[in-house]
Amino acid sequence: MNGLDQDVTSDVRSVVDLLRERGPRTVQQLCVELQDGSWGRERVEQAVAVAWSLSLVSLDVEDRLVAL
Repeated sequence: MNGLDQDVTSDVRSVVDLLRERGPRTVQQLCVELQDGSWGRERVEQAVAVAWSLSLVSLDVEDRLVAL
């Protein structure tokens, strides 16, 4: 993840790791789970957007994010 801010890179890894550990999640579910750990909604959405643009996540048939 060259060229990305270190904090963003860490956030993307956290999102992908969570999806790998717990399985598919909607963005809303991710927001709830990560906000419990003091993440704001914008931070979650930014990490998801970057993970998507790097092809680290995809959507399943139920529109849930899955780690690739």
